[in-house]
Amino acid sequence: MSLHSLESNLLKYLIHADLKINSTDEGTEKLRTHLSSSHHALIVLDHVDHIDQLDALFSPVKDTIHTESLILVTSCNKDILTSSGIVESFIYKQTGLNRQHSLELFFLHAFNQSYPVMGFAKVVEKLLETCHGLPLSLKVIGALQSNFFCVWN
Repeated sequence: MSLHSLESNLLKYLIHADLKINSTDEGTEKLRTHLSSSHHALIVLDHVDHIDQLDALFSPVKDTIHTESLILVTSCNKDILTSSGIVESFIYKQTGLNRQHSLELFFLHAFNQSYPVMGFAKVVEKLLETCHGLPLSLKVIGALQSNFFCVWN
């Protein structure tokens, strides 16, 4: 999806108007104009992976939306956030679950029990290492493993 399409979608949800935007610059101006009078908002910019995305979506709204609004930006690249003016103290680094909690979550989704099935210790260790304790990864891979283990057991 193009940046000006994202700007158009953001405006559509924030001001409840379907405005046609033909360029990123036009979208930036419309965001600044229309958001200065907006009510409280929660804006989530998920999986931002390029500075252009923040320039088009975050920069115009950060100083114009209501002071009690909240903008949440997620990114795997901290440099993108800091180069857009997000203060380091506002950046939260996500950490994964500890080993024990990772094991329990994975086992629940892979085996429908909180302990492993015999013979899968090496596979489970490799999967835990790959998931880095991230709960969604553990759940999804556990669910996929559940199908695999049922077929091959």
